[in-house]
Amino acid sequence: MAIVEFNSVLKNTVINKLQKTPSGVFGLDIKLYSSENNDKDHIVTPLYIDNYIIMQDFTKVYTDVVYLTFRVQLDDFLKIYENYKNLYCTLLSYPVPESTRYPKRDMTKEEVDNSILENDLSDNINNEGWVHTYRAVILNIEDIQKQININEIKPNEEKTNETDTLHAVTLDVKLQLMKEDIYQIRTGSFNALFKNCTVKQAIYAAANMLNISNISLIEPDNQTVQRQIIFPPMQTLESFIPLLQKDPGIYKEGCEYYFTNGTLYIYPGYKADPERDDPIINIYKIPDNYFVGLFGYHSLDEDKNIHIVVDKVVKAEDKANESLENTGNRVVTLNTDKTFDLNRQVSPNNSTHTSNNLLSVSMTNVEGNTTNKYNTKYVKGSANAYIMASDMIKDNRIDIQVGWHNPIPYLVSPGQRCIYHYEDSEGYKTRCGIVESVFYNFVPVSVQSEYIYKGEAILSLRLASDSENLISTNDTSNSSSSDSIFDYISSNLGIDKISSWF
Repeated sequence: MAIVEFNSVLKNTVINKLQKTPSGVFGLDIKLYSSENNDKDHIVTPLYIDNYIIMQDFTKVYTDVVYLTFRVQLDDFLKIYENYKNLYCTLLSYPVPESTRYPKRDMTKEEVDNSILENDLSDNINNEGWVHTYRAVILNIEDIQKQININEIKPNEEKTNETDTLHAVTLDVKLQLMKEDIYQIRTGSFNALFKNCTVKQAIYAAANMLNISNISLIEPDNQTVQRQIIFPPMQTLESFIPLLQKDPGIYKEGCEYYFTNGTLYIYPGYKADPERDDPIINIYKIPDNYFVGLFGYHSLDEDKNIHIVVDKVVKAEDKANESLENTGNRVVTLNTDKTFDLNRQVSPNNSTHTSNNLLSVSMTNVEGNTTNKYNTKYVKGSANAYIMASDMIKDNRIDIQVGWHNPIPYLVSPGQRCIYHYEDSEGYKTRCGIVESVFYNFVPVSVQSEYIYKGEAILSLRLASDSENLISTNDTSNSSSSDSIFDYISSNLGIDKISSWF
């Protein structure tokens, strides 16, 4: 069957990015140990892992949800069971180069064990692999000690067939994993009363009380100095940002917050092209099965921008028109900060009804069946225009879910800006947006002298429903092998214009 061809500019851009991809296939060293036991013999190495799952839903939960399922021998299981209250798990990956197809290790297993006990593992192995250490919680633990006599599995000189059989038994273990910082922060709480401050100042003060030192904060739309901001008792990382968005308001385009890798991210979740300083993710949609069997499907450029090549679209849904018809593009309410006795304005001499107390919020870009007119909705009294605007534009979006082969975990940041590159009947197109979630699943794929692993990820994107196309071309006849979308834009639009996009 012939391979489907696609736009040459898009194709050449993808080929250029695939020349610099790191390996997404790797070997793993998995170590389980107690923080209170420095005996190297108590470090457990599982036989193999069934799967390693990382779920990062930046819109529904406030931190990573991580699971690890693996198989161990019975005596190792008992070591894990004995230390379940202070159990840690370290995963070290070693890349598998395509040239050798074997893990490229720079640490022996003994060096890994020593580094774990000395707590001096590097955050990067050989500049290509990675290491992650978690606090581990055992799920659905089975109490083996109530099923067998512990002496049956202890080493002895006169082993019986029954003892040998017990030593051969293997068990499945499932862990929920959590980084140490969030393990401690999640249980913290506070209450406070701040006077004459902005919401930005309140955010930093509240985060400080929760022992959060690193914050990535998009500048709030609400710049007003508030007379007072009240945090009732028992506020947590999960609750204090929604409380501020509700009153007095932070952003007019939604408010999302997420803690990962030691940083609390706070940003407008419904803004498709936010002004952020972090790198951008470029996602290139190519025909299905066009590049099969590669060791890597992403690369990083000199500015740390991420380039991901995808051939699978799981979902593509435009919600904008439905939202405009059902939710409308203008919301009107009574401004509760200015009203007394509903909308009756009282003066010493008389009382009159007035419309000056109405608060109206409208969308600037009107589209869909309501083009050039407003579909106005009324909501109950409020003084928070940020919430009104956010609710109105929440579903003015295009939802895209794409599959990413051989990903590297934690490469994507919460709400990171993205540009989706694709081809339609008019040519090569792009749309801007943000990343809403990433789900990773890593499994073993082959066994040589050790297990080799690789993963699949699903990226969920929120794309602007009316974003500007960076390029639209069907001209493939005059394209040279060096053509790139970046070259094309630079020569036709100018560097000054694209600097805000790339």
